[in-house]
Amino acid sequence: MAVSNEGRELTNHCIKEFKMNPFMDFFISSSFVHLRKPSSDIFQMALDIAQIDAEEVLYIDDHAIFVRVAESLGIKGV
Repeated sequence: MAVSNEGRELTNHCIKEFKMNPFMDFFISSSFVHLRKPSSDIFQMALDIAQIDAEEVLYIDDHAIFVRVAESLGIKGV
């Protein structure tokens, strides 16, 4: 899955342009769910939708604060 703060149009464009559907089961985008990183609620929503435990997830981001928030839920972060 992908969790992002991108706008609706950019999210849709990137999914189509970069053919991301075969690599991601679903996308949690702030523009669709009305939550934004670094809120832990968006990460919890992703876990709930995926129906997986936090320990089964590896979260990768270039913003340390987002990684710390994910880790506070038990998600491994890089």
